[in-house]
Amino acid sequence: MGGRKTQMISVAVVACLAILISAIIIVTNQKDVQASNSDSKYCQITSNQVEQLTADMSREEVLNALGETKDIGSGRYIYVYEVDQKYLLKIGFDGDDANLNLDGDALLEQLEEL
Repeated sequence: MGGRKTQMISVAVVACLAILISAIIIVTNQKDVQASNSDSKYCQITSNQVEQLTADMSREEVLNALGETKDIGSGRYIYVYEVDQKYLLKIGFDGDDANLNLDGDALLEQLEEL
């Protein structure tokens, strides 16, 4: 009877280990998916969003309208957005209190192909 009990315990331990390993694999895969989704270099926006921008908008208003993205500026703000998954848009500001000084249509003329 002792051998059967030991065998049942061994099976239970192996089953618990299998469940634990499966859980670890699932969590690891979820983290990998989250990391790959956050690897997008720039904030994705649409040309319709750009069209809504006005020349008198502040830096904060533009960030609120389009979302936070990568700032590639040195000494000034230069925000880069990916527009319609086809183009890059760079929006520059000379300081915290600077205005956009261009409307959305003028910005769309400055798009660069990916």
